Amino acid sequence: MDEYMFYVEEYFKKREAEQLLMRRKDEWLDDDTELPEEQSSSSSIKRRVLITTDDASIFEEARRKYPDYEFIGDSQRAKSAELSSRYTHDALVAVITDVVALSHTDYLVCTFSSQVCFLLILSTKDPGFLLVPASTFRFHVGFGILCPNSKATRVTRLGDASACFQSLDDVYYYGGQQAWPYEVIIPDSRSGLKVGDLVAFHGNHWDGLAKVSVATAGSSRLSEEALLVPAYKFQQRLLSVPFGPSFKPAATPPSPSRTSLKLPAA
Repeated sequence: MDEYMFYVEEYFKKREAEQLLMRRKDEWLDDDTELPEEQSSSSSIKRRVLITTDDASIFEEARRKYPDYEFIGDSQRAKSAELSSRYTHDALVAVITDVVALSHTDYLVCTFSSQVCFLLILSTKDPGFLLVPASTFRFHVGFGILCPNSKATRVTRLGDASACFQSLDDVYYYGGQQAWPYEVIIPDSRSGLKVGDLVAFHGNHWDGLAKVSVATAGSSRLSEEALLVPAYKFQQRLLSVPFGPSFKPAATPPSPSRTSLKLPAA
């Protein structure tokens, strides 16, 4: 619980700092335009959090430890994840409800080892995307930070919301994906990694280090030796793909005009 709430607290502190800067910006610019209610000096950010979980006791613990927050969730939906009822129709409806509810939040704190969290990140890129596997997956705790008075999904409000998350374990991955090495941006003398080297990402230890292995140059094969390297020393690559000559539509024939018409001789 505390691991999740650490990042929830961090998110709201950032929001409050942004709100403070917006107030001062108008003061610096000598702009007396009336601010929206959520940015006015008399308003505060509502700390509202949606919890989806397979552990019904989480709700009581959350309200006891964090009285300044408003927690939203349904303990009955959480109980539907018990082994005796996990594969029932009600359990399936419950997990779909959780996914739809979380899709209306501003920020996610969850674990990418959870299929629910993974599914939500996929849905951030396509507002029409919703896929539920044949097996019901409920091994998760998800914290979604709710936006005030909004019925829109994350995509329609935030655009590409694929970076609006914090995972507590795995990094983003796609089951069955092709090799997707990371690029070294800061050399590491202990491991011998140089800027521009490619490494396969095996896992983030969330203690500042990540386990990687060196990708063999010119192939998709990887070295067997695992290395612990500071995680900030590499990043995902952005690949550009040439699409060939630019498409040029066929020229539109000119419309006939009075001067171009030839009348038959009388």
